[in-house]
Amino acid sequence: MSAGAAPTSEQSSYRRILTSTSIVGGATVGTILIGIVRVKLLALMVGPAGIGLMGILANVSGLVSAVLGLGLSAAAVREIAAAPSPRQQATVRHALWLATIPLAFLGAAGLWFFRDAATRLAADDPSLAFLVGLSGLAVAFSILGAAQQGVLQGLQRIKALSMVKVGGALLATLIALPAVYSLGQTGILIAVVAVPLATWLVAIAVAPRELPRAPATSRTGIGREWKALLRLGVPLTITSVAQLLSLAAVRAVVARDGGTEAAGLFQAVIAITSMNITLVLGAMAADYFPRISAAAMDSAERSRIVNQQLHSALLLAAPLIVGMIGAAPLVLSLLYSQAFQGAEWMLRWQLLGDLLKIAGWALGFVLLTSDNRRAFMAVEFLYTAVLVASSFLLVPTFGLTGAGMAYALSYLVYAGVLLIVCARGFSVSIDAGNRKLLLALVGAGAALMVLASWNFWVAALAAILAAGVLALVAVRSLSARAGIRIRLPGR
Repeated sequence: MSAGAAPTSEQSSYRRILTSTSIVGGATVGTILIGIVRVKLLALMVGPAGIGLMGILANVSGLVSAVLGLGLSAAAVREIAAAPSPRQQATVRHALWLATIPLAFLGAAGLWFFRDAATRLAADDPSLAFLVGLSGLAVAFSILGAAQQGVLQGLQRIKALSMVKVGGALLATLIALPAVYSLGQTGILIAVVAVPLATWLVAIAVAPRELPRAPATSRTGIGREWKALLRLGVPLTITSVAQLLSLAAVRAVVARDGGTEAAGLFQAVIAITSMNITLVLGAMAADYFPRISAAAMDSAERSRIVNQQLHSALLLAAPLIVGMIGAAPLVLSLLYSQAFQGAEWMLRWQLLGDLLKIAGWALGFVLLTSDNRRAFMAVEFLYTAVLVASSFLLVPTFGLTGAGMAYALSYLVYAGVLLIVCARGFSVSIDAGNRKLLLALVGAGAALMVLASWNFWVAALAAILAAGVLALVAVRSLSARAGIRIRLPGR
């Protein structure tokens, strides 16, 4: 692989996208693999009951930390990236920690004092109250770790973020396995706390040391920074909780219609599609969020960044999504077992929706980095409303497949509304090339679904071939945009 001596602005931008995506994406894959090994070994030690207890503790602490974190870590990314000077960045960091440390203590103390109520809601087993209360430690470390990662992302320290992902997962595994092996149920609590604790410790260890100290700031100045952080953080928290509740509502509809087996199939599909999106969009967001935050006042530059990011995301995600649409039963059997093949059509519809989600994801950051909180919250609430309402309408008629249809429909509405809002309110629109690419990919996915309804094996073969072609197109297109020449062996 070789590159030209003087890359253009567009080539530099695409190289940056590909570099950051490969670094964070590789770290994400490593984190997932370490997590799989950790959970597998823990499952052998404690069995289904122990894993169930671990899930209860993790869910309770995760929900509390998401609410009490107030979205400050994500807000800090925008404020630090958009800060005009290192001294201003230091002021934002100082204000962030002044807010985060008390919230961390509040989360730990609050869950301890309300452990009985939390246990009744989460498990209805009073004997678990002590462990649920102590899981407040996980809340504290989650809030602290998220804040430090927000600082690293705002400073665009991509390699440091990757080290936090992999190093935190590895350290958590080294803490959790001996604890569970030696201490049984108490070890399960330690295993839950170990994940955010390890992440926070590694994030502190890799934090840059050369940053300037925060200048002396008055209470008024700190209050101004808190207001800026909360202006984005609170809407993020509200919409995140709304999405969690909407997912729970859809799961309840599925369970009511098809029983616990259908609920299990639903959860399996959600896990697969979440993993797909995390691998691509999660990796790209590490660089995209601070970049578009820094360009928030320049409509032309912001539009250019959005289109470059969307083009890259579609090309990188397309081979995996299109291939899985055609080979859905094989994917479910490989990742779970043949008993999960009943979810194949839900998976196909959700994967089709994921193509639309990518467009909405790229445009959503325009609202996220603006000061128009009402527009951001309105669009996010519209998505959750369409998802829940369409699930209530479609699941009773189409069963589990209806949940997938509702997912695709909600992202069709979400992306469509964002197209209009961003174009009219922020002068940001998707260019013709990206529109054609998105329509072509959605059309290919729909065609494979029609083919699968006729003959699965023909659809699977066509999907594998299409994925291969799309992978080649992605390599060729992105390398050309980045000004990179791929040299074939022997040439």
